[in-house]
Amino acid sequence: MKMLRPVLFVALSILVLGSILTLVLPSHGHSEIVFLIHQPAAVVYPRTMTPRLVARWNPFHRALPVTSLHFAGADSGETATYDWRDPDGSGGIFLVTSTVPLLETDFQTRIRGRWESGSFQLRPVAGGKETWVKWIMEYKAGILPWDRFYALAFGTVMGPAMNSGAEALQKACGDSGAD
Repeated sequence: MKMLRPVLFVALSILVLGSILTLVLPSHGHSEIVFLIHQPAAVVYPRTMTPRLVARWNPFHRALPVTSLHFAGADSGETATYDWRDPDGSGGIFLVTSTVPLLETDFQTRIRGRWESGSFQLRPVAGGKETWVKWIMEYKAGILPWDRFYALAFGTVMGPAMNSGAEALQKACGDSGAD
């Protein structure tokens, strides 16, 4: 009986602390990057909405040893999708949810079990010879404290991968990146 009271106190303390953290920590994470590609939108747009082209530069599976890629749905545009598997059996999914030709691609992605939403917003610049790209990723956290911690760190976690992805997309579009 003497041991039960401290154990209950510790368990209750952890529960109360977790509840307070859930209220204090953010409920969503946000990360974005803006970059320029020295190619017209007609070159960039297909590489954001066609899974076979996205798979060539997507930083979320390019950094890992991928054992398989599987393409499904439409070849491009809404419902176009692909998934990948890592050697440990985990992996991810990239699913195009909506598009506005030459201007925007919205998508959902699952990376290691977490669903995130994103968008590529394209704007022609320099008389249409170059394309300004705004890549946004968002994560809606659940009520669990570890989801809220992930939302808090989301920009720090996603930022380096998105920078790598921006460089890879520039290269995939034939952009040397030189100004």
